[in-house]
Amino acid sequence: LLSTDHFQAESYPESRAALERALAQAGSDDRLRVRIGLSLAQDYYSIRLDQKAAELAELTLAAARRLDNPERIAQACALKLFADFNVGRGIDERLREEALRLEDPNARTGIAEAPSDLVLLVLLWAGRLDEARVISGTLLRRYAEQGQVPSVALTTVFVVQLECWSGDIGAAKVFTEVAFDPGVLQMGTLGKAGAQWMRSMVDAYTGEVDAARAGAEDARTLFERLGS
Repeated sequence: LLSTDHFQAESYPESRAALERALAQAGSDDRLRVRIGLSLAQDYYSIRLDQKAAELAELTLAAARRLDNPERIAQACALKLFADFNVGRGIDERLREEALRLEDPNARTGIAEAPSDLVLLVLLWAGRLDEARVISGTLLRRYAEQGQVPSVALTTVFVVQLECWSGDIGAAKVFTEVAFDPGVLQMGTLGKAGAQWMRSMVDAYTGEVDAARAGAEDARTLFERLGS
């Protein structure tokens, strides 16, 4: 549950329960509280407990600052940026800048704890597409060089969304066909759900209504299996 590939969990409610028990037992150990908080906040987001995610993100950042570990501070800043955005607090530019400034580009954290990936999602969902594209390109190159195929795959899901929203459906189709398929096999249920959702989006933008509807329904079934 505390692995860098936490997004591969097969049941977010079960993961949440285990991590909440672990957090209760961590006491004043800030190293553990940060590590658990980063994973548990992902579960809260995945099951739409956004307020709990925001509250935990604030506590996790405070613990990371007490540790005075730049990598953990970067991760916690990105987590708080993401969680705050999801509860309608907008974008804290100071947190965004600190997360990117302190991030270690050579760390093999995986997407779940990579500050740039969370910043990418915030910028994408805020409609700041040009900035999101710059970060996504950097991330895809980084993950490819590190051989992190699942991270390439999951980041590509959001790149497809970015290109659809930008009106470049050709680029979206290329990313869908070329960049995602090798990674889906390593990502369990979440990978399959992401693949169906991504392809249904491209089908919708290209007028393939029946295929889009079927793909979206398959994706929903898989996400529900995860408890998301």
